[in-house]
Amino acid sequence: MNHQRQAVLSEMRALAPWHFDIEVIPGLRTSHANSKEYTDEDSKRVTVIDPEELKPLLQRVFPQGLSGRSFLDVGCNGGGYCFLARRLGADRVFGFDPRAHWIKQAVFLKQFIGDDAVQFVAARLEELEAERFDITLFKGVFYHLPDPIHALSEICDRTGELIIMDTATDSTVKESCLVANWESQTHVMSGVDGLAWIPGGPASVRSIFKWKGFGAVRTVFWHSQWPGGRAHWGRMRLIAVRDAGLLAEYDQANVAAK
Repeated sequence: MNHQRQAVLSEMRALAPWHFDIEVIPGLRTSHANSKEYTDEDSKRVTVIDPEELKPLLQRVFPQGLSGRSFLDVGCNGGGYCFLARRLGADRVFGFDPRAHWIKQAVFLKQFIGDDAVQFVAARLEELEAERFDITLFKGVFYHLPDPIHALSEICDRTGELIIMDTATDSTVKESCLVANWESQTHVMSGVDGLAWIPGGPASVRSIFKWKGFGAVRTVFWHSQWPGGRAHWGRMRLIAVRDAGLLAEYDQANVAAK
């Protein structure tokens, strides 16, 4: 192993565990720095995901790319989706997360795969200026919040075109309801408040989107049980837009796929 590769791997190990699996230099991915076992309970049971999984959806909605648009990632973790948005042409990308652990990773990765158009900060939503972005990614956050309805309302106010929302769901409650969940405040994959609310399904948020001016909502997927999760936990992903015309390409692609 050459000197540069060893040095990068050492830095990545110091920043582990990693949730995003990203190639940092040829042949070396962040997942290579994860350990099979951690002594710290707050670092155990961290799932690994490739942020490229979001690329097909973004390309179906924006087949010409994201040029001319700004992109906000709420709870950005290690910045994987931010780097993807920039690579797809977004003019400005901003990611924030209340956990410094993840922002340190994002700043580290920016040295290798980012540029000045991508910015990160360790902060909560209410600590940021009410700046408006064209596209907002609200993924893996809703079900970690003590007041997710208020947060979603705020995010709608800060979004000009489209919101992608992705959250865990709970099959023990009606689709239109939320159920309380108590979680660790210190585990890296948990929220920071302890109290969280999990939605039953898409109906729990559709009215909020409509109320905030997002007239068209599509369910990308909704699985009542998500592999590797709790028995009654599922997952849903929605896209909401202010102008239904923005989903013309997406809807057409869905019809063609059937």
